[in-house]
Amino acid sequence: MRSGAFLVALELGIALPYRTAVFACGVPYLCAEEAIKEKFILAFNSVYDMRDEIIANCELATAYFADCTDIDAERDALMQELEEVTELSRKYIHSNASQVQDQEAYLKKYNALVARYDKASSRVAELDEERLVKLRKADAFNDYIYVLKNAEEKIDGFDDTIWTVALEKAIVNSDKTITFVFRDGAKVRV
Repeated sequence: MRSGAFLVALELGIALPYRTAVFACGVPYLCAEEAIKEKFILAFNSVYDMRDEIIANCELATAYFADCTDIDAERDALMQELEEVTELSRKYIHSNASQVQDQEAYLKKYNALVARYDKASSRVAELDEERLVKLRKADAFNDYIYVLKNAEEKIDGFDDTIWTVALEKAIVNSDKTITFVFRDGAKVRV
């Protein structure tokens, strides 16, 4: 059975598995699985020669993406804002229920509190997503570092794990070469 991880992501916006005809400007290119694997081995081995430098760069990238200090600080402030608005809303609703008030003025102030809450809540959700994206990138770099550190020598056969962890994407070019873009941004055209 073929691995679902063996996909070629094309800049043309098409992801196709295995032996597939790719159409760019109406011209088909044939991408055989074995040819792609052989080219990947060559590309990975050329990157392997620079592995110490790549590991150092990836460690810097990991540290950057793992640092969520600014996001966490902003999120904490917003969570405090949400608590304050919730308490203000609760008190305001209680006040309206126990005292006669101009309902138009009440609704105007209440809607302002709701808008304030919604704005802070929406920003918290955005920050949570930003944090998750950063941590996923840090994990991806850590995985790449692990593969590079544990590859004791150049590979002589295709490895699904290395393909999945090391490769960001592969671009099939019109001249039937493939540009492999590795996790650290290194590009190798084979």
